[in-house]
Amino acid sequence: MIWQDIVIAVANLMFTFSLVGQVYHGFIEKRGFIILKTSGLTSIGLYAISVTYYSLILYSSAVISFINASLWGILFFQRIFYQKAEGEKNMKTMKCKELGGPANCLVEFTASSFEEIGEMSKKHGMSMMQDPAHQEAMKAMMEKMQDPEEFNKWYSERRKEFEEL
Repeated sequence: MIWQDIVIAVANLMFTFSLVGQVYHGFIEKRGFIILKTSGLTSIGLYAISVTYYSLILYSSAVISFINASLWGILFFQRIFYQKAEGEKNMKTMKCKELGGPANCLVEFTASSFEEIGEMSKKHGMSMMQDPAHQEAMKAMMEKMQDPEEFNKWYSERRKEFEEL
């Protein structure tokens, strides 16, 4: 065994150690944290490096590099099987009319939280101030807001609809 093989193998062991925690966390959380391009290309590149080390008779480096490539491959498949990371996975869509807008408005808002959807709806409403149907819907909403109990009930019902999506 030549000294370069030992140095490369030890450095790769440090990478392996850092990756094991990430892979374990992905299995526990049932989420893929690393984007496909990063994990896929890194895995392929490390497999190529592993073959190269083997051809240079750097067997320890080849084995450790192969393990690293496999861990990156696991991260790649976690992303595929567990779909997307939390912020992407929880995206939900509601229509303007479901949020108090006019019945004929089919504009959709997509976000991960009800508050984000509310902000999008508010901006949409402001941009539609010239539309008579939206003016009526805004007027009705303003009337609801005059009675905090009625508005809170309406708001809670919309939030529940969002959570059930």
